[in-house]
Amino acid sequence: YASGWANRVDVAARRAIMTGMGQLTGKINEDNAKALETDWFEITWHSGYRPEHWWGGKWYKRDDLAKICGLGTVTGLCGANCYHDYYPVIPGISEPTYTDEQLAEMSAKEQQPIEYNGKTYTKYEATQRQRALETTMRAQRQEMKLLKEGGADEDNLINLRARYRATSQEYVRFSEAAGLPQQRERVSIDGLGNIMQGKYTGGSDKPSPVKVPPVGAKRGTPVPDAERRELLEHPRMVLTNPAQSGIINSKVSDRMINSNNESDYGVFDFEDIERDLESSSVGRDIAQYIEDEGIYITMNYDVNLPEEGLAGYISGKDVEIYAVLHNNETEVSQTIIHECAHRKYHWDEDMEGEINCRLLEHFHTHETISEREIQAIVDFVRSEYSEFSEGDLYGY
Repeated sequence: YASGWANRVDVAARRAIMTGMGQLTGKINEDNAKALETDWFEITWHSGYRPEHWWGGKWYKRDDLAKICGLGTVTGLCGANCYHDYYPVIPGISEPTYTDEQLAEMSAKEQQPIEYNGKTYTKYEATQRQRALETTMRAQRQEMKLLKEGGADEDNLINLRARYRATSQEYVRFSEAAGLPQQRERVSIDGLGNIMQGKYTGGSDKPSPVKVPPVGAKRGTPVPDAERRELLEHPRMVLTNPAQSGIINSKVSDRMINSNNESDYGVFDFEDIERDLESSSVGRDIAQYIEDEGIYITMNYDVNLPEEGLAGYISGKDVEIYAVLHNNETEVSQTIIHECAHRKYHWDEDMEGEINCRLLEHFHTHETISEREIQAIVDFVRSEYSEFSEGDLYGY
C-alpha cells in the first residue's frame, strides 16, 4: 500500500471483499432509513471488537456516525476489517437490542484478561493472534506446495510439514485457552487440498468414515512371489502381532481431552476408547507407550478439517484425532495406534512408514494377515499417498 503497510495477497483480498460488503450493507440501510423517514441508527455489537470501536450496540443520529464512530474513514465504522453494521431505528417504536447495563456487562467481559503461556491478552488481542496463526498456516501451506512443485529435497518438506503441524497445534491450544471458536475455513480457503501427511481417509468432497482397504483390492501391480518373500523377511516390517505385553492399567483416558464438541455430534467416551485399545496386544503396547512418554490425545469435533480426509496426526507428544471421520471406538483406536507408531518406531513420513502403520492398525483387530490383505494395504497407501516417493519399498 502507499502507506508502506504490506499484507499477503490473500489477506488483502479478503479484507477488501469483506469491507466492501459491509459498506454496501451500510448504504442499503441508509436508503431504508430514508424510506422510513428516520435519522437514527443502531450499531451492531460483536465480541472481539477493537478498543476504538467501543460504540457497538448504541444508537446514534446519522451525523454522529461520522463524528463519533468514524463512518467514512479507514479505521472507523465500516472501515477496513470492521465487523459492525448499522441499521435504521425509529425512536418510540424500535426497541434497543441491548440495555446500557447489558452493554456494560458484555464490555467488561471483553476486557477480562486471558492468560496463555505467561502472556496476557484481551479478547481483541486474542482474535488478532488467532488471525496471525491462520495467516502463518496459509503461508506454510503455500510454501509446501511450491517446494513440492519445485522438486525440493524431502528433508526440507518434512521439516516444513513439522512446522505447519506445530502451528496448527498451537492454533488449537490457543483457541481453546482463549475461548475462541476455530475458523479452519480461513486456512483451507486457499484450495491447496491435502498438505499435511497425517493419516488420511480416501479422497472425498466431504468428511466420510475412515476407508479400510478391501481385501484383495486390485489397484497397482501384483507383487511377484520372490519379492513377496523379501517383503516378509524385511526386518523393518511388522507382519506378525508385535506386542506381547499383558493387560495394563494404562489410564489412556486420563490423557484425553475434547475440543470443539459443542455441536450435536455424538461424543466418544474416553474409557470406551481405552478399553478398545486394551483389547489387543498392539493396542496395549501403544497404550503403555502413551503413558510412558506422556503423550496427550485431543478428540477434535470440528467439522471444518484442516485438510480434506485427515483423520489424525501427531506433533511432538500431542495426537490430534478428527472425530467426525470415525464411526466407532475401534476406528479411533486404530488412528491413535497409527499416529503413535510413527513416533514409537521412528517410521518416516513415506510410503513404507504409512504401510507399517496401517499394518499395525490391521493387527489391532486381526491376529494374522494374508498376502492379499498386505497387497490391499499397499495399494491403498500408493493410491492415497501418491505424493510420497516410493523409495525402498522392498518388494511392495
